[in-house]
This record gives sequence, C-alpha cells and structure tokens, in this order.
Amino acid sequence: MIINDIKNSIRSSYDGIKKGTINISKINSSNRPTVLRMPTNNNSKIRQIIHYLCENKQPFENYKFLILLSDDYFTRKIKILPPRKYYIKKIPFPGKLQIEKYSEMKYNTTKYSFESNPVPNQLYIKLQKEQIYVLYSEYEYKLLESQFNEFYDVLTLIGAKYIKMSKIIKNLESSNSNFSTEIGLNTVCENAKISNKVSLKNEKDTALLLTQEMSFNNDKDPELNKIIDNNYYYLPNQMDLQSLIIRRIENNQTNDKYTYIHTENNLINRKILTKLSKFKIGNSLSINFDYSFKQVSNFQIEYIIEFYNIKNKNLNKIHIDEDDEKPWLMKMINKFINEYCNN
Repeated sequence: MIINDIKNSIRSSYDGIKKGTINISKINSSNRPTVLRMPTNNNSKIRQIIHYLCENKQPFENYKFLILLSDDYFTRKIKILPPRKYYIKKIPFPGKLQIEKYSEMKYNTTKYSFESNPVPNQLYIKLQKEQIYVLYSEYEYKLLESQFNEFYDVLTLIGAKYIKMSKIIKNLESSNSNFSTEIGLNTVCENAKISNKVSLKNEKDTALLLTQEMSFNNDKDPELNKIIDNNYYYLPNQMDLQSLIIRRIENNQTNDKYTYIHTENNLINRKILTKLSKFKIGNSLSINFDYSFKQVSNFQIEYIIEFYNIKNKNLNKIHIDEDDEKPWLMKMINKFINEYCNN
C-alpha cells in the first residue's frame, strides 16, 4: 500500500512538470497528504529569476559605525578615571561601534575602506552594498545615490528607451536647495542623453519641481541572466520594482510609471548626537546632521518610462526537454523520499 502511494505521487509529480505544477503527496502520521506545489506560472523565466533573487538575497548586515580617535582620547587625564574612549564606547549605538586610533591607521590601510581620506574624531558608517565607510553626516545622501545608481541600471538592462523624472521637494528652504536637488537626478548612465533640468517653485516658495529627461540608444533585447549576474543589492527587497520588471518582460510593455517616495531614515537619535558632541566627535555633528537630513527627508520622484519593443518573442519562455527534466525530477523525488522517511 505504501509503495503504491509513493509510485502514484512520483507519477503525479512527473505529470505536473508538463502542466506547470508539482503536486507531491506524502503520507504523514495522521494519514493526510501534505501537498508541495510549485508556482503555476513557472514557464516565465523572469519570474523564476526574481524568485531566485529573493530566495538568495544577502542577509541584512547590522549597521557598523567607526570612530578614528586621536591619541589623547586613549590617555587618562586623571589616573583614577578611565580615558574618554571608554565613555564613548558606552554610548548605545543602533549597531556595532568600532573605535580605532587614527595614528595607527596609516600602518593598517587595508582594515577599513573609505570613500575619501579619513579624518580623526569623526563618526563614520558603512555603506552595505559598497562596503566602504562614509561620514555619517553624508550617509543618507550616499545611500540614496547608491540606490538610484542601481535603479537606473536595472531600467537600462530591461530596455529603457526614455525616462522622464519629475521630482517634488516639499518644505523647501531656499538656502538649502542645492544639495537636495541633486538626489535622484544626478546619475550618470552609460549611452544616455540627458536634458537640462527645469526648476519651478510654487507660489509660496515651499516646494520645488525638478524635471529631467534621459534617452538611451540601445535597442538590444534585454539579457535576463544579467539580472542575476549583476548582483543587485536593493532589488530583492523592492517588490514594486520587481512587478515593473515582470510587467515589462511578460507583456512586452513599452510604457510604464513608477513612483519613488523617500521616507526618513534617522538611525541615530538626538540624544546620542548630543553625547558625541560633548566629546567633540564630529565637530558639531548634530548641526551637520540636521542640515544634511533636512536636505533629503521630504521628496518624491515620478517616473514615466518608455521601453524598446522586444523583438525576440520567446525571450521569456523556458524550453524544457526530457534530459533537462531528469536531474530536477530526481532531486524532487529524493526530497520527497527523505521527507517521507523522516516521518
């Protein structure tokens, strides 16, 4: 009886490959079948690629902070009291804080990677994708710059022909507009022609509208495998962008829209910033942080995207022959048998 059940399950699983579904039943302790299924649309290559990215995305790495202290922070001014480094180390950062002697960094240039020459008594934070340390006061800007670079690379990979960006910055302070206007509109893309920016303020001068147009001279069909090969860091966590990619490839969509809304990302609260300032870390870090943070905290970008027509109509299809099925089928059968034996 049990052998027959196994044979029937294997037979149904093999038939399921042809239909796009897998239905493997195993007999558990209560004699009720447990069904293992694959997505019914597994004929879509782009969906399998997106699924692979999501299943194999890099795990979140805890925030890493770094302070390079000058030598006097390591010496005791009063013998019965610990040095200032001790008190800085006790500050509750939202991540791991590493403290190093600035004077020793020139003898160990490979331990940390910096975007530019490091400065003593400054707070740095690690950009996870690039694996480099940047000044914390510039972190929000650098993070957004990294995200937008990847975003535009994805769009060009799937065949973008034209992109129009309309950026709205709310609660604008006229004296602080230069830094904010660059974010999301200051990316250099290969083979792109970029128009001039247009700035329009509303009547009360509290919001700024920026537009930019980009056109691409590359009408080659998308190379879907590059979505995996390029090791995109943010894409596995961006469901809206994943949906845009699937629409584009499955439907040969030549027009689409996308909206990016930036939300605040204040990692360190004012209490911590105040403590650091008391130890003269960051040279009025709280002031610099407030300035930088206001520049990037309130904006959204509307995208109108045109794509080239996909010439290869079979681009998204998966061709399966008998030889390709066998290794995969045997793997599923072995998995089924192991689960059955464990029960």
